[in-house]
Amino acid sequence: MYCKTCGESNPDWSNYCSHDGTALSKPQSLQQLQVVRQDATFCSDCGAETKGADNYCISCGHTLLKFEKATEGKLLVQPASTPIQFGSFSFSSLLSKNVLKKALIPAITAFLLMLVLNYISYVSINNFYEELFKESMMDSPLSLLEDFSEGTDTTIKPLGNLFGFTDSVMLSHIISPSYEAQMESNFISDETFTGKLSVHFTYILFMVFPMLALCIGGILYRRKNTTISIQSFLSGAIGIGLIYSILLTVFSLFSGFNYDFQMNDEGTNIKFNIDTSYSFFAAIFKGFMMGAVFSLLGMLFSINFRQMTKHLENLIPYGGAIHQGFASFTRGFLTLSVIMVIILASKLNEWKSNFIFEWIDVPGLSQLLEKTTVFATYIGIQLSSILYSMLHFAPLSLKVDAEGESGEIGYSIFSGFHYSGSALNEDMSGLEYFLSFTNLDLYLKLAVLIPVLLLLFAGYSLAKSNQASFQSLAVFSLVYSLFTATLAAACAIHIEGMMDIMDEGKTAFNFSLAVSTIRVFISSFLLAYVIGFIGSYLSKLLPNTSK
Repeated sequence: MYCKTCGESNPDWSNYCSHDGTALSKPQSLQQLQVVRQDATFCSDCGAETKGADNYCISCGHTLLKFEKATEGKLLVQPASTPIQFGSFSFSSLLSKNVLKKALIPAITAFLLMLVLNYISYVSINNFYEELFKESMMDSPLSLLEDFSEGTDTTIKPLGNLFGFTDSVMLSHIISPSYEAQMESNFISDETFTGKLSVHFTYILFMVFPMLALCIGGILYRRKNTTISIQSFLSGAIGIGLIYSILLTVFSLFSGFNYDFQMNDEGTNIKFNIDTSYSFFAAIFKGFMMGAVFSLLGMLFSINFRQMTKHLENLIPYGGAIHQGFASFTRGFLTLSVIMVIILASKLNEWKSNFIFEWIDVPGLSQLLEKTTVFATYIGIQLSSILYSMLHFAPLSLKVDAEGESGEIGYSIFSGFHYSGSALNEDMSGLEYFLSFTNLDLYLKLAVLIPVLLLLFAGYSLAKSNQASFQSLAVFSLVYSLFTATLAAACAIHIEGMMDIMDEGKTAFNFSLAVSTIRVFISSFLLAYVIGFIGSYLSKLLPNTSK
């Protein structure tokens, strides 16, 4: 609705212009309606019993109100602008037996689809790694094991895959494995070895599998529950998330790797055991969060199959701010990823044509280069997840702590390198020369324009829709920083281990390559708020195209 005095665009439910206070008259051609409560004591959608004070069914979220043509003298409202009423917004209203029944099939379908996608990816990657092994060792792992068994006259069961299909599923949900190994041997002397290793590493591209599957699950849920309300969507998302997390947790109990080896030959005894396990609590928490968030996005997308979070503008307060925060993060990360993949693919093709890799004797390198597009996509997206966090004034740190010595090398796009501990000046000089020689430092500084421009546009859009209040900017910044910090945590690499060797004592080591999640959260929040505010201010300086 446009103001007849100044031409400012205002929401349909406004009574006065937000710019100059002019009273906004409603077009006479619109049908004016009044709210009338239904007399029924049971929900017409699910059959649950209702109370007289309820505006929405506490079981399924279906509205208990109806509209009819208003008579003169009564309060008039338009159905499209009826304020959202949350009523008794309790846990029981979000989760019920009826909701779980509707969410069961979509959740199971999403879980099975996720397994299929992970399996297809795992088989292709595993076949590729087996080819690399054969090329470097001139034989397959099974053949080498059979040769060793014949030489020692011992029956040894196949080792299997240290990283299997179940590990791929856990990896796609950002769930890290823990390894434990034990060995006893008298081959040279009586020796006992125990070790523990915890690894945190995620291929960001693998997360697409549960994201896509759960979005489809949300769409399936909406086919049986057509009500468009935030309470209905949240109840369905919680139901799907709960069922999905239970399935993932049960699956995690059977995930991992276990191998036992024992040899007793002419007085030589060797016992070896290695076991992989996954955290029960990580599976249930991350499974629930991913299940609820991505199925909710699928429900929003199913409204018209053209928009996703933009629908929140009409469903909840500050919905526009939430939409702009999510959209700015998604657009920024995808833009950087596409640029990185294109650059890597072009560079690899250039280096191949110039025979730069011919002198590098690395097994399997030629096969990797033959699949330039696939290789560039994996590496480009993974690098983008790290770089996008760094674009928010957060440095990348490489920390190593082993055998009582520790060192750290940090790099910030704006302040350069810093080091501490056992890191050497020579290391810094070589890295700085590489960055200056390739102009990488300059390119990274230019990449900062990606989130800045998108945040400016988000602030401008909020102002144009009259939602650029301090509270809306805070909500917008919070959503943006939450997703940015989550990406920083997901792409971090942490390896922590301990070895205990008889007569030598325990040795601990720690390795990490990460951007601080807390620092990314704080810096991205401040950046989003400041740039968003500038963008909202620009809307007052630029010509109003809506007039």
